[in-house]
Amino acid sequence: MMALLHKELLEHLLSRKGLFILFIISVLYSLLAFSFISVKELSLLAQVEVNMTFLKLMLGVNSLVLIILGSTMISGEKEKGTLESLLLTPLSTLQIMISKLIAIILFWMVLMILHCLI
Repeated sequence: MMALLHKELLEHLLSRKGLFILFIISVLYSLLAFSFISVKELSLLAQVEVNMTFLKLMLGVNSLVLIILGSTMISGEKEKGTLESLLLTPLSTLQIMISKLIAIILFWMVLMILHCLI
């Protein structure tokens, strides 16, 4: 199970695609933060309201990215032709799904750390 988790992390977090997703999300967060500062109507809001609005937008973007990432984990296995060989391993389908879920949760944690840095 750890080998599958390692493969998923290397494939989706440390690959060119994963780093590109992280870069795009950091640019999006930066643009959102800049728009909250520069838009006059939003700058008149209380700081708590601005933070809650940014948090809602961040959770929406993170949820969308994680749904897309989760679906590409399964469909990518099928497209590459490795789904059959993965199902023939001694891991049960529940263990395979749990390792993919853990990889998605770790990607989410990286996104949250990225948000805290911005």
